[in-house]
Amino acid sequence: MVFEKDYSNLYDRFYRDKNYSQECDLIEAVFKRCQTKPRTILDLGCGTGSHATLLAKRGYAVTGVDRSLHMLETAKEKARAENADISFIQQDISRLTPELLKGQTFDAVISMFAVIGYLTENDQLARTFHNIREFLKPGGVFLFDCWYGPAVLSQRPESRVHSYDIGDSRRVLRLVTPELDSLRQVVNINYRVLEIKGDRVLSDVSETHRMRYLFPMETKYFLETAGFRDIGLDPFEDMGRELTPNDWNMLVTAV
Repeated sequence: MVFEKDYSNLYDRFYRDKNYSQECDLIEAVFKRCQTKPRTILDLGCGTGSHATLLAKRGYAVTGVDRSLHMLETAKEKARAENADISFIQQDISRLTPELLKGQTFDAVISMFAVIGYLTENDQLARTFHNIREFLKPGGVFLFDCWYGPAVLSQRPESRVHSYDIGDSRRVLRLVTPELDSLRQVVNINYRVLEIKGDRVLSDVSETHRMRYLFPMETKYFLETAGFRDIGLDPFEDMGRELTPNDWNMLVTAV
């Protein structure tokens, strides 16, 4: 299991330096490039709701979906604190169907921070893209980012250690140990999270996140098979430039 309680409760601290506002600017830049002005947005894999809350404050009607109850609890608290009116649904995005959304359709569907990479099997990816096409109104935009295969194979994932002060003389160490499985086109990311006070370990939890990386032609194939036709592939946060093996994240737009 991933995004269990202990890991989820620390998630926002792990990514406190992530510029969600800038990423929401990017989302709106995509809308402008696609010459659309959406009102309703479906946020798949919304996590703790950082994108959803900011977008709601910018005037969009947002529905957030995530499989982790613990992440959604934080998202709901965040939305309440910001007076953001957001609907949240607990569901694995690969199992979300039009019926579960009660036939509601959206002007745009987003899936940020490499959420699509958690769909490691071909049937998951195909089914999810097909359903997303059903979730969209005619002319609606699908936007997501993912790990770019040539960069993953060129740069190779590296082990890292991060330290976070959490107050009361406590700190958290997050050890990241990736294992590349090129045959299955995934990286198994082993997280070990230790909460430490002085010389005592208060907790020690582990999760393994399997992340798929994608290549341009397979990405287009899955999207085209799902019914999308106008597909754009760009470096994340640098639209208009050609992708290179130095670009770890790929921005994908489809209409």
